Amino acid sequence: MAKIGLNYGEKLQIADKTYRVITDGLNVPEVLGKLSFRGIEGPDIIFEEDRTQRNPDGSFVQVNTGEIRGIVVAIHSSIQHETLFFTIADMAQSEIEDLGIKYREEVELEDIVITQSPVGMPGRAIVNPFLEKITAMKEHGEKAKISHCYQCLEHCDPANIPYCITKALSNAAEGALNDALLFCGSNAYRADKIETVEAVVQDLVGTV
Repeated sequence: MAKIGLNYGEKLQIADKTYRVITDGLNVPEVLGKLSFRGIEGPDIIFEEDRTQRNPDGSFVQVNTGEIRGIVVAIHSSIQHETLFFTIADMAQSEIEDLGIKYREEVELEDIVITQSPVGMPGRAIVNPFLEKITAMKEHGEKAKISHCYQCLEHCDPANIPYCITKALSNAAEGALNDALLFCGSNAYRADKIETVEAVVQDLVGTV
């Protein structure tokens, strides 16, 4: 099964196509079902309003900024019964093409999101029960009960943080994955087995 890393953020409406972006609260299999690849649409170009110019309908002219959010791919959802468009943020178009995904081939959307640390620093992490619990607590305005402060961060306030990052990372190191924060890199979706650092480097840059 092919795997594609996704951009996470707000839902966008562009050129009459609905561009879906996965959030860390969405159960992908339940909502989208079986997914199959339809094709690469091209760059998701960022436009901004030029308030010095107006269209005949009175709206402001949209100007190409020259920047892109990522590469748009078309994927069919068996539950939604339609082709959806996703923006891939962490891969160039050539990298997606190199995956060799064929038309109608089944694909899997990886559960990798950008999350905020207790002191507001963003990081890429794998969705797991711990992250789902933290997300639900934030949505309900709940705060974690910190039983012990390790005093690891100068600007961390135990009374107002969603979780203790030291405890969450310690749990990851100790194998308590359901209670751990699992940071990862942008290429984590490519991993399908445990490898040595040497093997990973050789796979990324070629044999050295």
